[in-house]
Amino acid sequence: MPTNDLKYALSMQTLVQWKHLFKSIKQQTADLTRIAASVCNQSPFNKLKNLVDAIVEQKDNPPNTKLAVDYSEWIVVLGKCLMRVKLDNVEETERICDLSSILSRTQICYSDDIKITPYIDNIPVGISRSVNCLWSGNVLYVIKKSEAQLANTVSQEIGKFYTRQDVMDAVKMCYARTREFIIDYCVENFNLSDMDFTETREQTEDKTEENAKKADSQQKGDTEQNESSDTNGKEAAGNQDDNASNNSEAEDNNTGTDESGGKNHKSKKHNEHAEIEPLIVRYARMKGYKSTGEKRFEGPNGDYILHSPNLFPWELYNSESVIKECFWLKEHCLRRCPMQIDAAVLSLIRDHPELYTLVLIDEGDNPMEIKGDRLNQLIDSENLTVFPDKLRLVMKNL
Repeated sequence: MPTNDLKYALSMQTLVQWKHLFKSIKQQTADLTRIAASVCNQSPFNKLKNLVDAIVEQKDNPPNTKLAVDYSEWIVVLGKCLMRVKLDNVEETERICDLSSILSRTQICYSDDIKITPYIDNIPVGISRSVNCLWSGNVLYVIKKSEAQLANTVSQEIGKFYTRQDVMDAVKMCYARTREFIIDYCVENFNLSDMDFTETREQTEDKTEENAKKADSQQKGDTEQNESSDTNGKEAAGNQDDNASNNSEAEDNNTGTDESGGKNHKSKKHNEHAEIEPLIVRYARMKGYKSTGEKRFEGPNGDYILHSPNLFPWELYNSESVIKECFWLKEHCLRRCPMQIDAAVLSLIRDHPELYTLVLIDEGDNPMEIKGDRLNQLIDSENLTVFPDKLRLVMKNL
């Protein structure tokens, strides 16, 4: 591949999660993981931006978190020590100092689930994935596990932003260590400017609690903002429904008759479209289910399909009311044109293929189900391409 087509570099010193990234981003990245660091620093590779620096990982939604009552003193102390690291390169020294300043103010939030999506220039460049740890701003989100289980994960998450082996080693060595050990380690392994550790443990705790309250207030604000966004989204959807209704009325007004008293071609086409049953009705019939009431279909073995307010609006339950499968439906044929899909929908299918299913239509307008396992196979085999601009699915061939 011509080097002019490359934008990013991936090396052993700047590793990132790779599998979940879109193909278009991988094609723009030079894989230097098997090349010596000295070669990576030479032209033309030294002109490429590190992929890890270009990617910004954002939470899909504010996690259901609860700020820890106890703060991690080791993070505060390590941050203050690294703020005073002196290197030969002034710019690098300032970068380490800025990062460490944030680290010294970082609070820990515990969460049951953390999902993130990688972005470059505010455009998603990969599939959402679950992680055990995320350092975002001055908050370190972690899954509630034991210290032994989190040690490596937390060290890697913090260390990757520094992209310096000596600092990454310091993070690993100082994880959950005492104040005295951290200070001694940094004095022994780094050239430090004058340090003042006269601040008492109580003063550190007071500052930490104050920052925790600020983070809690900011988190509540983010939640309210998301709720407001959801409300606006619903209003927009309502407006789209109104527009669709108005368009339908306009088509009715345009309906006419020919001289023989029959409806003209435009009216006939409109009526044919209006007679098409909802996709869920056609799909349920195809699977052997019968409608027993509003938004409910029952099968011969006691299974039933029920409407849901969730992201996947139809759910299949067994006779014991245990959920078996969730469906996302759209009157769309991938062979005719690409389809835009919500990132959260695709992410759930990719992460839990045994539970989530797409229901689209084939070229004959018949229901066509694409189960999660099949969708993953199509994407992995590149018969189905995911474009990152607005998460569009494009069918190649089957």
